[in-house]
Formats: sequence, structure tokens, C-alpha cells
Amino acid sequence: MNEADVREWIPGEPLERVDFGGHKTGFDKRCPSDMSDGGLKKLMWRCAAARADSGLECYVDYVECSWTERPMFSVTAGSGTAFALTFDDAWTYVNGLQNGYELAKPAKGQDELANAVGVSRRTMNRILNGDVTVTYDRLTSIATALHTRLSVIIQRAEALASKEGEAK
Repeated sequence: MNEADVREWIPGEPLERVDFGGHKTGFDKRCPSDMSDGGLKKLMWRCAAARADSGLECYVDYVECSWTERPMFSVTAGSGTAFALTFDDAWTYVNGLQNGYELAKPAKGQDELANAVGVSRRTMNRILNGDVTVTYDRLTSIATALHTRLSVIIQRAEALASKEGEAK
């Protein structure tokens, strides 16, 4: 996709990150420029962007506030809702939600590693960080399981490399 093909997002449309080439990525639809709704469409786009990048499901809506004439918003993610946010505060709140959501997700491969040795991801992280003392027998069984798993991975990689070499 070319950057010139990017058009303004319409609420309700899916949004996805695309590769423009030259190590540059962006969204396939740009943030609406119209602020006549107080920024609701822009905030809806921001929620769609968070969903496209991280999988975070969040939603924004108007909130009626008797103490101000400025548009105020609520942001909902999961079972939590933040009320009476200005446009800037709501934008910042969605950014914070997305960052926290991404940090809370396990790093790629962590769950597989923990499952391979029969411990929880939290326990595995604590062992790797030296935050928990493990008996010699338990550490030996974890090391043996890791060694077995890595041996299988190495054998598969070598077989694949051999097949690729034969195909050339």
C-alpha cells in the first residue's frame, strides 16, 4: 500500500497497520480531521488504532456534564470506565491503556517455555530473574526439559536447512 492511498477513517470501519515500504508503517486510514463533534470521531479512531496494534478492546462515548459546556467523554475497556474526560485526557488515557495492555501481555515464547518445563509463566520469570530459590532437583528437571525441547528444535532446524540445501 502507498501512503497516497490512505484516506480518512469512517467510524465503524476496521483499521489495520500496513507496510508502506522502506521500513515505514502506518494505518490504512488516517485519523478524521473534523472536530465539529468535539473530537468523538478522533477518539473512536484512536480506540480502533489501539485495537489494530495491540488487540485492546476499548470504546469511547460522550458524557453529559452539567458543570461544563466542553465535550466530555468516557472511555471503557473491559469492565472499567473512566468518566468525564476532556478530549486530551481521553486521548492520553487510551494511550496509557494501550501501553499497559501491551506490557501485560506475555513476551512471545514465554508461555511456551513455561509450559515446556511444567511451571507457570510467573514462576518461570521469577526463576530466570533469580527472584525465587529453586531446589537442585527442580532446577535439574527444568534444565533437562529445556534441553530436550531445544534439542528437538535444533533437529527440526537442521532438517529444514538440509531440505532447503537440497532444493537449491
